[in-house]
Amino acid sequence: GIFTATRRQAALNVLIPRCLRRGSSFAYITHGETVFTDFIANLNGWVVFSVLFQAYPTTLVGRWLFNRLIVKYPVSVTLPISFLVPIFAFIGSYAIYDEQIGITKIMSCIFIIGGLAIATFGHKIWHKLDFSRA
Repeated sequence: GIFTATRRQAALNVLIPRCLRRGSSFAYITHGETVFTDFIANLNGWVVFSVLFQAYPTTLVGRWLFNRLIVKYPVSVTLPISFLVPIFAFIGSYAIYDEQIGITKIMSCIFIIGGLAIATFGHKIWHKLDFSRA
């Protein structure tokens, strides 16, 4: 089938590690214990949908697409695409949750795109300039 036993197990366990990773400790540091004590009171359908959507379809489809790209293209071309994840997260939070995109996020996107442009096309530009002729 589509999933081997290992992939099936990973798909079922994807939710638990997400909850136990750095996000929960960061939430405790920034907001205190109310994040955990008020969890049940703030739990609703949208929260459950959001967590399950991030845990399953987004992760599984994203990894499937990434693996397909790795098979077709070299890693040097495919890997920089993963650095675009924060940009798509900003766009998604703006479109879905009406979150404001401030100057810090805009500058972050500019740095990410600039770094990717230099990493991807920098050698071509460097060779076109050909400083050895000077």
